[in-house]
Amino acid sequence: MSPYLTFGGSSARFGWWVGALAVDPFDPNHAMYGTGATIWSTNDLTNADTGRGTHWSVGARGLEETAVVSLVSPPSGAHLISGLGDIGGFRHDNLNVSPRTGMFTNPVFTTTECIDFAELNPMVVARVGRGNGGANGAYSTDNGITWQPFLSAPSGTPSSGTIAVSSDGKSMVWCPQGATAASSMDNGRTWVACNGLPTGRASVVSDRLRPGTYYVISGQDLYLSADGGTDFSRVSTLPPGTRHLLSVPGIAGDLWLTCGDNGVYHSTDGGVSFAPIGHVYDAERIGFGKAKPGSVYPAIYLTGQTADGASGVFRSDDQGINWIRINDNQHQYGYSGQTVTGDPRVYGRVYMGSNGRGILYGDPVSIAHH
Repeated sequence: MSPYLTFGGSSARFGWWVGALAVDPFDPNHAMYGTGATIWSTNDLTNADTGRGTHWSVGARGLEETAVVSLVSPPSGAHLISGLGDIGGFRHDNLNVSPRTGMFTNPVFTTTECIDFAELNPMVVARVGRGNGGANGAYSTDNGITWQPFLSAPSGTPSSGTIAVSSDGKSMVWCPQGATAASSMDNGRTWVACNGLPTGRASVVSDRLRPGTYYVISGQDLYLSADGGTDFSRVSTLPPGTRHLLSVPGIAGDLWLTCGDNGVYHSTDGGVSFAPIGHVYDAERIGFGKAKPGSVYPAIYLTGQTADGASGVFRSDDQGINWIRINDNQHQYGYSGQTVTGDPRVYGRVYMGSNGRGILYGDPVSIAHH
């Protein structure tokens, strides 16, 4: 039921600290024990009174504590690939069951902080995070089924950060924490420091159509590379409150920017200029999915607040002119500003990452919890 509990090993650990312990007052054989990974349950506790063994199994059903950090939905292969805190991340072939293969391995990350795939070749996927004493980055050439750790890392002492894969899968740019941004043309065998970027914290996205084109946010400045990440040049100064940048699938140079309580901005010229989008009061995260039937531009999903005071999850089918709230007061999910994305193959489907409630996905006719 919960194969990820093996953490890439052959069997699950019974736990390493006690968070809670309860014995059923109506059934002395039934007890539950909470640890850092899950809740374990037994139905033969009184065996211990006579020196016999007790048997334990996972007693958590429909209960999530996970913080979801990164979500991507490729146009082919798995509908969803996730990066989570504490349990690494998953390739989701079936949204209704825990992935049978468990969490990502080779290497196992304690937390996967960023995942990206090649938009035009989605078999190529890369992830970075905090390792268990091993590599902090890995790549896949089969849409996340199997992984290979990067054989090297950018100079310095890199830790997680953000990574982007070129739309054709032939290059990657990694902006790690505590090290200089670097590019790789050989799936992480070697990394070369990017020219033209200032030192310090930065984040990177790839153009979803134009191969070898990357955009990097450093401070309030936007930088562009058109040669696979080797050389960057400053393009523009970003609006106040800049948080997250995203590139639109299928349209070169089409960028969206979330700026917290300064709203949402849109660029159609590769970031040279950004125009504010009306009717958004607060913007946490933004993502894209399959266009509404009859439309060409992808559906846009937003977590935040619109100008009419409504808070939650929104969809726009007309490039941000109008926003439709797609949750309601009975479906709030706590903080949903971790990450959001649409499904490029299913119109209206949205995936949301919560900070403690796991992954949630919604279809136009229902909201389901995964």
